[in-house]
Amino acid sequence: MLHGTSSADEILLPGDNCRFSGTLQYHQTVGRSAVMSGYADQHQAFLEQQTILFVEDDPFTRSMVTEFLQRLVGTLLVAEDGRQGLTLFRRHRPRIVLTDLLMPEMDGLTMGEMILAEDPSVLLIALTAFDESPYLHKSVEIGFQAYVTKPVSGLQLREILLQCAQNLSSDNETFYSVPPQSDRHTEIPAESAPVVLPVFDRAATLRRLGGDEEVLQTLLDTYRSTMPAIIITLDELLFFGDNQQELITQAHTFKGASANIGAEALRGVAAQLEKAALAGDLAAMQALLPQLQKEYARFEAETRHELSSVTATV
Repeated sequence: MLHGTSSADEILLPGDNCRFSGTLQYHQTVGRSAVMSGYADQHQAFLEQQTILFVEDDPFTRSMVTEFLQRLVGTLLVAEDGRQGLTLFRRHRPRIVLTDLLMPEMDGLTMGEMILAEDPSVLLIALTAFDESPYLHKSVEIGFQAYVTKPVSGLQLREILLQCAQNLSSDNETFYSVPPQSDRHTEIPAESAPVVLPVFDRAATLRRLGGDEEVLQTLLDTYRSTMPAIIITLDELLFFGDNQQELITQAHTFKGASANIGAEALRGVAAQLEKAALAGDLAAMQALLPQLQKEYARFEAETRHELSSVTATV
């Protein structure tokens, strides 16, 4: 059992799944069976003995990936940004760190560089979107040894972690990647060749979740409870128009969460919002916001029907 203090109030709950409350979270899972056939049992057993630090600022992605990781590893430490991640690393010294690259306070690249300066044996895994390739290249230069692309697939995350377990147990130094799959999100086409993106790509999302309907419903609930607040925040930021960086952050968060849940139409609009925010084009963002609100209403209506259908068949 791990103990310690943080800037947030910490309460240790007994049981198989333990966590600290507050910003810095701690999870512990023990005695998990192998979750994917075809991999050596010793690699899964090795993972079940490991402490992994996961750092992600987007609450939706953080919740989804935490669901995956709890089933795979012995001890899971979760932080919301690089500064908190560095605090947890120094306290618990995990051998594996999975981190987003673009985060407030301290980004994943800076945190990773500081971690490797303190302990070069740590295995760093970058969590990155397709459109963040310059950051990915920088992560390789710093010393990251693996990367996982967004939207995150549970099966692919298992694959890369089992590869990393093999790497750690044999002291190899190989850079691993998880290649794109056919169920990844639809690439946004050029403006000259528009297509209609699905409101909710349920099938692809369920494949990424390994067919787990319960996890899908949990993630849908999380998405629908958090996205309205981001829409309100975007509206307020556009009203004042004096915080470009926060506009970029909010649009990027919305885009990433939408990609993970399979809200393709929303992801497309959010990607345009992010592009406009990066360019400092407030007029374009103001024109896109009503479209985002409209697409969110469509998504909410469609997923309400989906959840009702699932419940009715159980």
